[in-house]
Amino acid sequence: MEVTDNHIIRYQNGEDILQHLTYPLVNTMIIANHLKKRCLRIYPDSHNSRLELHFSEIKKLIICENCSMAVDMRDNPYIKEVVIKDGFSGSINLSRSSVRKISVGTNCRCDLILENGLNCFEFSAGDVFSGHVRIKDSCFHKLSVGYYCYADINLTKIRGRKKINIGDSFRGMLKMSGLSVPRLNIGHDCRGSIIQQSQNEKEHTKRLRIKDDFAGTLDLSNDGQAEKIEVGSFASGNFNLLNCRGLKFLKFEDAFSGVADLSESDIEYVRAGNGCRGRIVVLNCPRLTLLELPLNKKGDITAERNPLRIELVRGRLSYRFHERGLPLSYFTPFYIVWLRQLGRSLRRL
Repeated sequence: MEVTDNHIIRYQNGEDILQHLTYPLVNTMIIANHLKKRCLRIYPDSHNSRLELHFSEIKKLIICENCSMAVDMRDNPYIKEVVIKDGFSGSINLSRSSVRKISVGTNCRCDLILENGLNCFEFSAGDVFSGHVRIKDSCFHKLSVGYYCYADINLTKIRGRKKINIGDSFRGMLKMSGLSVPRLNIGHDCRGSIIQQSQNEKEHTKRLRIKDDFAGTLDLSNDGQAEKIEVGSFASGNFNLLNCRGLKFLKFEDAFSGVADLSESDIEYVRAGNGCRGRIVVLNCPRLTLLELPLNKKGDITAERNPLRIELVRGRLSYRFHERGLPLSYFTPFYIVWLRQLGRSLRRL
């Protein structure tokens, strides 16, 4: 073991680091490339320290509560799991590593970088998560963050099966480019930004579900693609869906008061629930077939062509632009609507 005046510790013998890590690390840098330990645990309250574990044979790394440090595990072919407990502040670099699972606790500020990962992995973060997450040229199966996240999450050139769940009260930014997502879920009271950019027609979101009280920004204007978008009640945000190729279906539940620009998109069906007073723009949408609005609508609809006919169906106005039929999956069964209304009422008690 070599210890310098600047608290830089280089270990040649793996046993030395185990003795040193029986108490919190303070103002210390550890370079340990020859450690062999199945599970390495960093003591709680370690702070202002740095770990370099590039070639350490560690299967699982646990960073305990209230630590503040930088961890560099680039090019580590052994690491499988990283667990970060509550109150962490610092950075984690896992580029070109073999990690398969990353979990971050509550109230953490973490700058995470993972580029060119060797394995598909899962990432989860608890409530009140902040920082910057950059994942590029890698594969993940699932990504989820908890309540009141205000991190900037940047996903670029992602392969594999992908499920993304964003918790309630999201305040950050989720930016996606070069990936396909079968389902993307955004929680209640989102005031952040959701941005998607595509590089080819195979990169799209199959189904995007946004829950109630959305007041953020959904931007798919730069060649972003999403097939079905469902938005809960009391949405007041900005939906920039200009030139969104592949978009077939957009539904707002009750009391929509935001702005949705679908111009030059492939939209086929638009529905807005009761109390709609928002603005919906459908200029140059050649595939638009049906637009359903409440009978006492107060919203602003902008279109460059007139419908073939207007019908009153179940107390709603239906604007028919084409005679072609639409899939039954576009129309929500009554019992589903009732269950969602019941859940919303219980949530607001």
